[in-house]
Amino acid sequence: MKQLLKEIAVISAGQSAPQGDCNYCDNGRPFVKAGNLPELIGGTKITDIQKVSEKVANKYRLKLYPKGTVLFAKSGMSCMKGYVYVLPCEAYVVSHLACIIPKSDISEYLGYYFKYKKPNQLVKDAAYPSISLCDIGNLEIDVKDFFTRKNIVTTLQQIELIIALRQQEIQKLDNLVKARFVELFGDPVTNEKNWPRLTLGDICEIGSSKRVFEKEYVPNGVPFFRTKEIVELSKGNQISTELFISKEHFEKLKKSYGVPKKDDLLISAVGTIGTIWIVNGDFEFYFKDGNLIHIKASPNFSSIFMKYLLNELIANYKKEMSTGTAYSALTIAGLKKMLVYDVPLVKQNQFATLVKQVDKSKAAVQKSLDKLQILFDKLMQEYFG
Repeated sequence: MKQLLKEIAVISAGQSAPQGDCNYCDNGRPFVKAGNLPELIGGTKITDIQKVSEKVANKYRLKLYPKGTVLFAKSGMSCMKGYVYVLPCEAYVVSHLACIIPKSDISEYLGYYFKYKKPNQLVKDAAYPSISLCDIGNLEIDVKDFFTRKNIVTTLQQIELIIALRQQEIQKLDNLVKARFVELFGDPVTNEKNWPRLTLGDICEIGSSKRVFEKEYVPNGVPFFRTKEIVELSKGNQISTELFISKEHFEKLKKSYGVPKKDDLLISAVGTIGTIWIVNGDFEFYFKDGNLIHIKASPNFSSIFMKYLLNELIANYKKEMSTGTAYSALTIAGLKKMLVYDVPLVKQNQFATLVKQVDKSKAAVQKSLDKLQILFDKLMQEYFG
């Protein structure tokens, strides 16, 4: 049965946040701000965000919202994101958030409803994003009967739980590789195992590409990669190429300047700095100068070993170069000067063998995860579409 949301829930906005760090404490009740929604949805416990004491709450006349209140942004750029969060306990809420307090026990059902039918669809002008409480209240909700709602929520919760477990498996496998690297080679920054070190420029060729101008792009041809494509490829994701150069142009570049080959490394130099993709050799492509740096494979190192070594060194580089808001771009000159381990190739290959085994396990878990996500999306469409 369809009902207006305002008939089955109390709809309001939160309240102005107390200004100044002095108004927040470690032992009060959580105060949820719009900026908290992504981290809360990502798994941060609500007890780990900023809190206010009862004294401060009384001073500012803050209202305590009950467990089960459905929150999403109603003003500012945050409301374009479509984040939805259901309070797991009582909390105070900022005025930028809409607060949906169900009159009956349908909080979890409404949470899934808004995760499918994103509230940002109610934004009328993207240039001045906002959602009116009136429009929220006039939404028609297919409430369904108690047992159907319970079955829907239980099913979706079970799938989400399994998805979370699969994601944890992948994280644990990643942690295993990192731990094994440190066990074998130590911290590349401190070099407590006292490995001999050389500059990266001493053991491999480092460069970029011949510049390709915008007028040289064509509708179809050889894929042309920028940072965004390398980031996705490094995760093992499929990509949808947006830019191409002609096959004839590619062959000229290949003949005159060379192109990345299997087991070469491509490193993002701007934006998402330090993402590394080991070229798999499955297809031809060219890449953007300045955005990406090319390290040619060498008999002196395993590409897998070098990727993990550089991950640590570049992470330290970003930490040192951080200005608080941005990182300096990674440069060819900077990479050439980086000190890397001079580790026997047999030991590098020992580590690379472990990584390949772990990658096989990750691929199997990821395949299961992808199937679960497809099932979850299909059921969301079936229940709320």
